[in-house]
Amino acid sequence: MRVIRRMQRVLSASPVIVEELAAPSLEELGLAHMNETERVGLRDDVLRGFYNNETGEVFTGVSITADDIVVDVGCGSGGPLQFLSTRGARVTAIDVSEEAISVARDAVASQGGIVDFVLAPTQEIPLPDNYATRVVCMEVLEHVDDPEYSLSEMFRVGQSGALYLLTVPDAIAERIIGGVAPPSYFEKPNHIRVIERDQFENLVRGAGLEILKHDYSGFISTFRLAMLMMRGHINSKGEPDLKAEDEFLLKWARMWNEMLDCPEGREMKDMLDYLVPRSQIIVARKP
Repeated sequence: MRVIRRMQRVLSASPVIVEELAAPSLEELGLAHMNETERVGLRDDVLRGFYNNETGEVFTGVSITADDIVVDVGCGSGGPLQFLSTRGARVTAIDVSEEAISVARDAVASQGGIVDFVLAPTQEIPLPDNYATRVVCMEVLEHVDDPEYSLSEMFRVGQSGALYLLTVPDAIAERIIGGVAPPSYFEKPNHIRVIERDQFENLVRGAGLEILKHDYSGFISTFRLAMLMMRGHINSKGEPDLKAEDEFLLKWARMWNEMLDCPEGREMKDMLDYLVPRSQIIVARKP
């Protein structure tokens, strides 16, 4: 994505250079739809290994090329699709929500991407066996009634050798956020289970997949979501209002952005992403 590449160049500049230049506006970065806190969160994701334009990897170890057939299961509002849809691959995005698909379709169109959208549940993926070379399922399994069955469907549609990018909220983050969230946070259609780290691995292996990497990401997001809840930024569904912004959230985001620029910033991020991650990330392969 051109936007992310440009943002990486701007935000990875040394502190001295940044001080000499006027900070680019969101409009200049092509991110007018995002607030400043979200932009820092995107930078944090890119540093962890997401959305690498130079290597074509949606996450470290999972490259997307024009030869790939990609299935995004539970695409939601389409965050990863903005990357997946611009790599030349054939992409199918599946979600049970018409509203989410509508938002995702607009997000993909804004990047000039191409995606086939399908309205369907994860338990009944309407694709043939051995179809995909890449399967993406991010922040979905905590919502579904039967994650084992959903993973079996994802296994079915993957070709032999297909790579899988799977993420779920980390249990530590869920306890922190859940401690300040309304009861509806742990009710349908929101999260109906907390998945421990060993449970996540067992689910993936139980589906027949080989785990290549188990990683962690999103310390900043854990506390951002908790602060959104504590400061009353909650939507009608009982979820954090991700578009909300206030002076305290801005101070948090700016502080973290400056920490990332300090000499120890990356080491600190790695440590905190492991200790208090927002998400667990598994990269797996179908034998």
